[in-house]
Amino acid sequence: MENAQDLMIENYVTIDGKICEVVSISNRDLECHSLDKRSIYHYPIHHLQGIPLTPELLLKLGFEQGRYEWKKNEFQKFVHGDCYLTMYHNFKENTFSSYYGSRQSTSGADCFIDTQYRIADIEYLHQMQNVFYTLTGQSLTVKFE
Repeated sequence: MENAQDLMIENYVTIDGKICEVVSISNRDLECHSLDKRSIYHYPIHHLQGIPLTPELLLKLGFEQGRYEWKKNEFQKFVHGDCYLTMYHNFKENTFSSYYGSRQSTSGADCFIDTQYRIADIEYLHQMQNVFYTLTGQSLTVKFE
């Protein structure tokens, strides 16, 4: 990772193959805790690596996978009210495109109007955490056990 601006407090990253949670960031280095909170690491930013976002990880984050075969690459999480975040998995490039939308019922029936806005292509967990926080003001955490 080249840039401290890509990170936020509570982001998960890897350092030397170990997953840790960022607790302090400066221009050149950071401090992070091990997942069990027993160890504290101080490293230069360029030693960090992002955790690749995967369908399995999205499920651990509370996203639901599309139920139909033609929607297996779609993962959705309602974030508040009728607003949701949808991640579309590009299997070929192994990246995710994120969309923020809302669902509104029409005439009280089972018919919905979806409005979606494309946000960004996301490759790593910390990017997903940052997008989620920006949209909701809430942290997105995952249990790695």
